[in-house]
Amino acid sequence: MRIRRRRLLGAGCTFLGCCAVRAGPAQTVSSPLCVAVPPPPRAAGSAGYRPFAGPPATDVAEFSPFMSDRLVREFAFTPFGLSMAEDRWTPRDGSTPGGKVTLGVHFLSASADERAACERAASAWLRDGVEHYLAFEMDVSAARAHIRVRFGPGGNWSLIGRHARAERNLSAPTMNIIPGQPDYIIMHEFGHALGLRHEHQHPDAGIQWREDVVIAAMAGNGPAWTPAYIRANVLQPLSNTARCVGDPTPNVNSVMMYDFPEEWTWNRVRGEMGRSITDGDRRCVRGIYSL
Repeated sequence: MRIRRRRLLGAGCTFLGCCAVRAGPAQTVSSPLCVAVPPPPRAAGSAGYRPFAGPPATDVAEFSPFMSDRLVREFAFTPFGLSMAEDRWTPRDGSTPGGKVTLGVHFLSASADERAACERAASAWLRDGVEHYLAFEMDVSAARAHIRVRFGPGGNWSLIGRHARAERNLSAPTMNIIPGQPDYIIMHEFGHALGLRHEHQHPDAGIQWREDVVIAAMAGNGPAWTPAYIRANVLQPLSNTARCVGDPTPNVNSVMMYDFPEEWTWNRVRGEMGRSITDGDRRCVRGIYSL
Protein backbone atom coordinates (compact mmCIF):
# COMPACT_ATOMS: atom_id res chain seq x y z
CA MET A 1 0.00 0.00 0.00
CA ARG A 2 1.35 3.41 -0.85
CA ILE A 3 -0.23 6.57 0.43
CA ARG A 4 1.24 9.15 -1.91
CA ARG A 5 2.16 12.70 -0.98
CA ARG A 6 4.78 15.44 -1.01
CA ARG A 7 8.31 15.82 0.22
CA LEU A 8 9.63 16.80 3.63
CA LEU A 9 10.81 20.20 4.78
CA GLY A 10 14.12 18.75 5.83
CA ALA A 11 15.82 16.57 8.39
CA GLY A 12 14.04 16.54 11.68
CA CYS A 13 10.93 18.09 10.14
CA THR A 14 7.60 16.41 9.92
CA PHE A 15 5.06 16.51 7.17
CA LEU A 16 5.01 19.52 4.93
CA GLY A 17 2.50 21.70 3.25
CA CYS A 18 -0.40 22.82 5.39
CA CYS A 19 -1.95 22.89 8.71
CA ALA A 20 -5.27 23.20 10.34
CA VAL A 21 -6.35 24.70 13.57
CA ARG A 22 -9.29 24.15 15.79
CA ALA A 23 -10.28 26.92 18.13
CA GLY A 24 -11.94 26.62 21.46
CA PRO A 25 -10.87 26.22 25.07
CA ALA A 26 -7.76 24.36 23.96
CA GLN A 27 -7.03 26.38 20.84
CA THR A 28 -4.94 24.96 18.07
CA VAL A 29 -3.06 26.87 15.41
CA SER A 30 -1.03 25.51 12.56
CA SER A 31 2.17 26.09 10.66
CA PRO A 32 3.65 25.17 7.29
CA LEU A 33 3.48 21.64 8.61
CA CYS A 34 0.31 19.86 9.67
CA VAL A 35 -0.86 18.23 12.89
CA ALA A 36 -3.87 17.05 14.99
CA VAL A 37 -5.08 16.46 18.63
CA PRO A 38 -5.36 19.07 21.40
CA PRO A 39 -2.09 20.58 22.58
CA PRO A 40 -1.00 20.63 26.19
CA PRO A 41 -2.25 23.72 28.02
CA ARG A 42 0.09 26.69 28.04
CA ALA A 43 0.29 29.95 29.80
CA ALA A 44 -1.49 32.69 27.91
CA GLY A 45 0.89 34.58 25.69
CA SER A 46 3.55 31.86 25.60
CA ALA A 47 5.32 31.35 22.30
CA GLY A 48 3.09 29.81 19.65
CA TYR A 49 -0.03 29.98 21.79
CA ARG A 50 -1.27 33.50 21.32
CA PRO A 51 -4.99 33.77 20.56
CA PHE A 52 -4.62 33.51 16.81
CA ALA A 53 -2.32 36.47 16.48
CA GLY A 54 -0.90 34.68 13.46
CA PRO A 55 2.56 33.21 12.95
CA PRO A 56 5.64 35.43 13.07
CA ALA A 57 7.45 36.57 9.97
CA THR A 58 9.63 33.52 9.34
CA ASP A 59 10.64 32.06 6.04
CA VAL A 60 9.16 28.67 5.18
CA ALA A 61 12.64 27.27 4.62
CA GLU A 62 13.42 27.87 8.29
CA PHE A 63 12.17 25.41 10.88
CA SER A 64 12.02 27.64 13.93
CA PRO A 65 10.95 26.53 17.42
CA PHE A 66 7.82 28.62 16.94
CA MET A 67 6.95 26.75 13.75
CA SER A 68 7.66 23.49 15.56
CA ASP A 69 5.28 24.48 18.29
CA ARG A 70 2.54 25.34 15.83
CA LEU A 71 3.13 22.02 14.09
CA VAL A 72 2.77 20.18 17.36
CA ARG A 73 -0.44 21.94 18.15
CA GLU A 74 -1.89 21.26 14.74
CA PHE A 75 -1.14 17.60 15.01
CA ALA A 76 -3.55 17.92 17.81
CA PHE A 77 -6.71 18.71 15.99
CA THR A 78 -6.22 17.81 12.35
CA PRO A 79 -7.32 14.35 11.27
CA PHE A 80 -7.87 13.17 7.73
CA GLY A 81 -10.20 14.40 5.08
CA LEU A 82 -12.33 13.28 7.95
CA SER A 83 -14.59 15.77 9.52
CA MET A 84 -16.42 16.28 12.78
CA ALA A 85 -19.97 17.56 12.41
CA GLU A 86 -19.21 20.16 15.05
CA ASP A 87 -16.54 21.68 12.76
CA ARG A 88 -18.85 22.42 9.85
CA TRP A 89 -20.38 25.82 9.26
CA THR A 90 -24.13 25.92 9.78
CA PRO A 91 -26.81 27.89 7.92
CA ARG A 92 -27.03 30.34 10.80
CA ASP A 93 -23.29 31.03 10.44
CA GLY A 94 -23.54 31.90 6.75
CA SER A 95 -24.41 35.21 5.18
CA THR A 96 -27.74 33.73 4.03
CA PRO A 97 -29.20 32.41 7.30
CA GLY A 98 -31.61 29.55 6.84
CA GLY A 99 -30.50 28.86 3.29
CA LYS A 100 -27.33 27.79 1.54
CA VAL A 101 -24.24 28.22 3.74
CA THR A 102 -22.53 31.18 2.07
CA LEU A 103 -19.06 31.90 3.43
CA GLY A 104 -17.52 35.31 2.99
CA VAL A 105 -13.80 35.50 2.17
CA HIS A 106 -11.79 38.62 3.01
CA PHE A 107 -8.23 39.19 1.81
CA LEU A 108 -5.95 40.84 4.34
CA SER A 109 -3.15 40.85 1.79
CA ALA A 110 -3.19 39.31 -1.67
CA SER A 111 -2.29 40.24 -5.21
CA ALA A 112 -4.78 39.93 -8.05
CA ASP A 113 -3.22 36.60 -9.04
CA GLU A 114 -3.37 35.32 -5.46
CA ARG A 115 -7.04 36.28 -5.18
CA ALA A 116 -7.72 34.45 -8.43
CA ALA A 117 -5.90 31.37 -7.08
CA CYS A 118 -8.10 31.41 -3.97
CA GLU A 119 -11.22 31.74 -6.07
CA ARG A 120 -10.13 28.73 -8.19
CA ALA A 121 -9.34 26.67 -5.11
CA ALA A 122 -12.58 27.54 -3.34
CA SER A 123 -14.76 26.98 -6.40
CA ALA A 124 -13.12 23.59 -7.00
CA TRP A 125 -14.87 22.35 -3.85
CA LEU A 126 -18.28 23.46 -5.17
CA ARG A 127 -18.98 20.59 -7.56
CA ASP A 128 -20.72 17.22 -7.54
CA GLY A 129 -23.65 18.50 -5.50
CA VAL A 130 -21.65 20.47 -2.93
CA GLU A 131 -22.84 23.65 -4.64
CA HIS A 132 -26.37 22.91 -3.41
CA TYR A 133 -25.23 23.38 0.17
CA LEU A 134 -22.25 25.73 0.04
CA ALA A 135 -21.15 28.95 -1.65
CA PHE A 136 -18.32 31.44 -1.29
CA GLU A 137 -18.55 35.20 -1.57
CA MET A 138 -15.16 36.71 -2.36
CA ASP A 139 -13.79 40.10 -1.35
CA VAL A 140 -16.26 40.86 1.41
CA SER A 141 -15.36 43.23 4.24
CA ALA A 142 -13.48 41.84 7.23
CA ALA A 143 -16.59 42.33 9.36
CA ARG A 144 -18.66 40.10 7.04
CA ALA A 145 -15.97 37.47 6.46
CA HIS A 146 -15.94 33.94 7.76
CA ILE A 147 -12.48 33.31 6.31
CA ARG A 148 -9.73 35.95 6.35
CA VAL A 149 -6.84 35.09 4.03
CA ARG A 150 -3.33 36.47 4.27
CA PHE A 151 -0.61 35.72 1.74
CA GLY A 152 2.76 35.97 3.45
CA PRO A 153 5.45 34.10 5.38
CA GLY A 154 4.58 31.95 8.35
CA GLY A 155 3.47 28.73 6.70
CA ASN A 156 0.38 27.33 5.01
CA TRP A 157 -2.32 26.89 7.61
CA SER A 158 -6.00 27.36 8.30
CA LEU A 159 -8.33 27.30 11.24
CA ILE A 160 -10.75 24.37 11.05
CA GLY A 161 -14.26 25.25 9.93
CA ARG A 162 -16.45 27.32 12.20
CA HIS A 163 -13.76 27.40 14.88
CA ALA A 164 -12.48 30.38 12.92
CA ARG A 165 -15.19 32.34 14.73
CA ALA A 166 -12.98 32.27 17.82
CA GLU A 167 -10.58 34.68 16.14
CA ARG A 168 -12.23 37.98 17.02
CA ASN A 169 -9.43 40.21 15.73
CA LEU A 170 -10.64 41.27 12.28
CA SER A 171 -7.09 42.11 11.21
CA ALA A 172 -5.82 38.62 12.02
CA PRO A 173 -5.91 35.82 9.43
CA THR A 174 -7.85 32.60 9.79
CA MET A 175 -5.85 31.22 6.85
CA ASN A 176 -2.29 31.91 5.77
CA ILE A 177 -0.76 30.99 2.43
CA ILE A 178 2.89 31.34 1.50
CA PRO A 179 3.10 33.27 -1.79
CA GLY A 180 3.74 31.16 -4.87
CA GLN A 181 1.99 27.98 -3.68
CA PRO A 182 0.35 25.67 -6.24
CA ASP A 183 -3.44 25.51 -6.34
CA TYR A 184 -3.66 22.15 -4.58
CA ILE A 185 -2.08 23.62 -1.44
CA ILE A 186 -4.73 26.34 -1.38
CA MET A 187 -7.42 23.71 -2.02
CA HIS A 188 -6.08 21.80 0.99
CA GLU A 189 -6.33 24.87 3.21
CA PHE A 190 -9.86 25.62 2.02
CA GLY A 191 -10.67 22.00 2.88
CA HIS A 192 -9.62 22.77 6.44
CA ALA A 193 -11.64 26.00 6.37
CA LEU A 194 -14.70 23.89 5.49
CA GLY A 195 -14.03 21.61 8.45
CA LEU A 196 -11.94 18.75 7.01
CA ARG A 197 -9.07 17.09 8.82
CA HIS A 198 -5.94 15.19 7.72
CA GLU A 199 -6.41 11.83 6.05
CA HIS A 200 -3.38 10.01 7.40
CA GLN A 201 -5.06 9.50 10.79
CA HIS A 202 -8.09 7.73 9.37
CA PRO A 203 -8.92 4.80 11.70
CA ASP A 204 -8.63 2.38 8.75
CA ALA A 205 -5.50 3.86 7.18
CA GLY A 206 -3.51 0.79 8.20
CA ILE A 207 -0.26 2.68 8.71
CA GLN A 208 2.24 0.65 10.73
CA TRP A 209 4.41 3.37 12.18
CA ARG A 210 8.01 2.77 13.18
CA GLU A 211 7.51 4.59 16.43
CA ASP A 212 11.19 4.86 17.34
CA VAL A 213 12.02 6.38 13.93
CA VAL A 214 9.16 8.88 13.99
CA ILE A 215 9.82 9.87 17.59
CA ALA A 216 13.53 10.35 16.89
CA ALA A 217 12.77 12.43 13.78
CA MET A 218 10.22 14.63 15.53
CA ALA A 219 11.98 14.99 18.89
CA GLY A 220 14.19 17.68 17.39
CA ASN A 221 11.16 19.90 16.84
CA GLY A 222 11.26 21.19 20.40
CA PRO A 223 10.69 20.22 24.04
CA ALA A 224 6.92 19.91 23.55
CA TRP A 225 7.50 16.89 21.30
CA THR A 226 7.79 14.24 23.98
CA PRO A 227 7.31 10.58 23.01
CA ALA A 228 3.87 10.60 24.64
CA TYR A 229 2.88 13.73 22.75
CA ILE A 230 4.09 12.37 19.41
CA ARG A 231 2.18 9.13 19.96
CA ALA A 232 -1.00 11.00 20.78
CA ASN A 233 -0.76 13.63 18.06
CA VAL A 234 0.88 11.80 15.18
CA LEU A 235 0.87 8.04 15.56
CA GLN A 236 -2.52 7.23 17.01
CA PRO A 237 -5.37 7.01 14.50
CA LEU A 238 -8.58 8.90 15.10
CA SER A 239 -11.56 7.20 16.61
CA ASN A 240 -14.36 5.81 14.48
CA THR A 241 -16.44 8.89 15.32
CA ALA A 242 -14.13 10.94 13.06
CA ARG A 243 -15.20 9.10 9.90
CA CYS A 244 -16.66 11.49 7.37
CA VAL A 245 -20.39 11.03 6.86
CA GLY A 246 -20.11 11.20 3.08
CA ASP A 247 -16.84 9.29 2.63
CA PRO A 248 -16.15 7.01 5.62
CA THR A 249 -13.36 4.93 4.06
CA PRO A 250 -9.69 5.96 3.66
CA ASN A 251 -9.04 8.15 0.63
CA VAL A 252 -5.36 7.78 -0.19
CA ASN A 253 -5.58 10.25 -3.08
CA SER A 254 -7.25 12.94 -1.00
CA VAL A 255 -6.08 16.53 -1.23
CA MET A 256 -6.26 16.35 2.59
CA MET A 257 -3.52 13.70 2.79
CA TYR A 258 -0.21 14.43 4.43
CA ASP A 259 3.39 13.90 3.39
CA PHE A 260 5.62 11.46 5.21
CA PRO A 261 8.44 9.17 4.01
CA GLU A 262 8.04 5.40 3.75
CA GLU A 263 11.04 5.02 6.07
CA TRP A 264 8.70 6.04 8.90
CA THR A 265 6.55 2.92 8.48
CA TRP A 266 7.07 -0.84 8.71
CA ASN A 267 4.75 -1.55 5.82
CA ARG A 268 6.53 0.97 3.56
CA VAL A 269 3.58 3.34 3.34
CA ARG A 270 4.42 6.79 2.05
CA GLY A 271 2.06 9.73 2.44
CA GLU A 272 1.56 12.13 -0.44
CA MET A 273 -0.97 14.93 -0.76
CA GLY A 274 -3.32 14.68 -3.71
CA ARG A 275 -2.86 17.29 -6.43
CA SER A 276 -6.57 17.84 -6.87
CA ILE A 277 -9.82 17.48 -4.96
CA THR A 278 -11.15 13.95 -5.36
CA ASP A 279 -14.74 12.77 -5.67
CA GLY A 280 -14.33 11.33 -2.16
CA ASP A 281 -13.26 14.71 -0.79
CA ARG A 282 -16.41 16.30 -2.18
CA ARG A 283 -18.59 13.43 -0.95
CA CYS A 284 -17.22 14.12 2.51
CA VAL A 285 -18.11 17.81 2.30
CA ARG A 286 -21.49 17.11 0.73
CA GLY A 287 -22.21 14.58 3.46
CA ILE A 288 -21.50 16.83 6.42
CA TYR A 289 -23.23 19.88 4.91
CA SER A 290 -26.35 17.93 3.99
CA LEU A 291 -26.94 16.80 7.59
